[in-house]
Amino acid sequence: MIRKLLLIYLLFQISVNFAQQSYEFDYVLQYNISKQGSSGILQDFYTRYDFINSKDNSYILTVYDSKEKINMQLMLDTGKVYIGDIIREDFFVEAISLKCPKSWYKNNSDYENLKDFQVINNKDTLINTEVFKRYTVLPLNKKEIKKFNLSPTYYIIDNKYNFNFPVVTPANVLYRKWKKGEKLPNGVIKEIYQNTKDGKKVILQLAECMPTRKLILIDDKCK
Repeated sequence: MIRKLLLIYLLFQISVNFAQQSYEFDYVLQYNISKQGSSGILQDFYTRYDFINSKDNSYILTVYDSKEKINMQLMLDTGKVYIGDIIREDFFVEAISLKCPKSWYKNNSDYENLKDFQVINNKDTLINTEVFKRYTVLPLNKKEIKKFNLSPTYYIIDNKYNFNFPVVTPANVLYRKWKKGEKLPNGVIKEIYQNTKDGKKVILQLAECMPTRKLILIDDKCK
C-alpha cells in the first residue's frame, strides 16, 4: 500500500513539473510587406508568417525568418506576449517547447481607446473575378493622429477557407472591437494598405495560406 501511494505521489510530481501551456496551429499565412512610392514601383521589405488556429483566434504566432535564426512572437488576447529565437533547422518540427521565453504584458491602460477608431464596412471588391469583403479603420482622435502620424488603414478579406471569425492579431483595436460586438468580415487578411504623409503606400499582401501542424509548448511555471 505504501509503495502504491509513493508511486502515485511520484507520478503527480512529474505531471506538475512538466505542466505546460499548449498552443496549436493548423494554418500558416505568408505575408509580404512592401512599400510603394509615387512611381508605383514596389520595394520589398520583408516576409512575415502568421500561424493560426482555425477554431480559436485568441492567440497567434508571428514568425520572421532571419536565415540563421527564426524569431517568434506568440501573442495572446490577454495582452501577454512571448518572444523567442530558435535555430532555423530546429523550427521545422511539429512541436516546439519553449522553456520560459522572454515575455511582456500589455496592461489595459496601454490599449488604444476603442472610441478613437471607427470601422467602416465598404462595398465588396472584385479581384480576378473573385469577390472580397473590404473595410476601413478610420482614426478619429485628432491629437493622436498628429502625435502618432495615424492615417486610415484599408483591409481586404479572404474567406475561401470558411473561417468562423476574423483572423486579426489578438489585443489590437480590431480584435477588441470584434470582441465588443463590432461586425467584421470572417476570414484572413488578404491585403492591408496605408497611405503615408510622404506619398508612399505601405502594403501587406497575403502570398499563401497553407494547412500546417505546429504546437508551441511553454512551461506553466513561467511568469
